[in-house]
Amino acid sequence: MVIKTKTRSRYRKGTTLTLISFATALILIDQLSKFLVFHNKINECFLFFCIKTAVNHGIAFGLFNMSPIMTIITAIISITVIGISSWYIIKNRENKALGLALILIISGTMGNLIDRLFFRYVRDFIAIGMFPAFNIADTLNIIGVVILIIALLKKTKKTIKTFK
Repeated sequence: MVIKTKTRSRYRKGTTLTLISFATALILIDQLSKFLVFHNKINECFLFFCIKTAVNHGIAFGLFNMSPIMTIITAIISITVIGISSWYIIKNRENKALGLALILIISGTMGNLIDRLFFRYVRDFIAIGMFPAFNIADTLNIIGVVILIIALLKKTKKTIKTFK
């Protein structure tokens, strides 16, 4: 019995380290991409998108230009999302899709939180058509939410089948 506990404990520590490493890598990619675009003042257009600097003082896609108090509230909400998501991942390892979704959301939230804390705005640089500019952190959040919805729908479908 003790051997199983140690093996499981080692597995959990290894998995946790892998998840932390993956999230850290995603945050670094986000921050590095923002640094490179803003530092080099890149303004280039390609076939269907442009890379150009834009600052976002609001929340999602520039909505609601934020006052200092709203920036603090947004930071608190971000930290809460990160904390709850992290706790859920640690406690519920069996659903890999849900874990991936939450890691993407944590990474995206952290990437934009870093911007808000250091610059008081979020640095955006990807523009597609008339859609508001966004960044890699925003993309991570959107992909994470899509995966989360799919995972929850599958779980709900399994639950409904169980009760039939």
